[in-house]
Amino acid sequence: MDTTADKKWAWPGMLIGGCVTGIPLGWLLAYLAFLPVYLGLFFFMLLGLIPGAFMYRLGSSKAPLHRGVLWLAGLIVSLLIGVTTLFAEYRGLENNVVQTIEGSYRRGLPADQRHRVRSMVSEHIGLYLNNNYPPGGFSGYLRWAGTDGELECEVDLDRPVSFSYRLPQRRKIWLTRVLLSFVLLAGAVLSQVLGLAKRRESNEIVESEASPPSPGGTTKP
Repeated sequence: MDTTADKKWAWPGMLIGGCVTGIPLGWLLAYLAFLPVYLGLFFFMLLGLIPGAFMYRLGSSKAPLHRGVLWLAGLIVSLLIGVTTLFAEYRGLENNVVQTIEGSYRRGLPADQRHRVRSMVSEHIGLYLNNNYPPGGFSGYLRWAGTDGELECEVDLDRPVSFSYRLPQRRKIWLTRVLLSFVLLAGAVLSQVLGLAKRRESNEIVESEASPPSPGGTTKP
């Protein structure tokens, strides 16, 4: 029989397991989130089942667990995955802008010029977010994506050339996608985790119904 101490340490293990499996999935979801017509939302619901199932597996031996604890663990893991996805988007902004610039050249760019372009783009994005969406960085990216999602970047190779970049999803569309992705992600994780709240009670009911009547007992006609 599980002790109270065993159950006390069950949910931290579930939480750690969910985070370990969720962070790589969050990074992967950043590449799927911008699929057209919100198709990427399907993958938030699908891949969210993986950390949820892993958490269920870790906590199954200690079930039943308090429903409030399960809700908290599931929401924390879902939030971590969502933040990881947004951070991966932010980290990928520089590469997306560089690819846009390279695509404007028919023959592409030599390796040395590509390195120069990446350096200039990185500096420009950092200054742009710092100046227009303080304090810049990751939080500046979130403000920029939710309110604008466009930027002008000037690159000076042979001569100064200005390029425009626009997020595939921006402003209200981006905000809607972020909100829906978290709802679907949390729903997928919790659909697995909340099963630990009643697992043992269900097993006990099944076992009591399957057990034979005690000697001397009476049965109803």
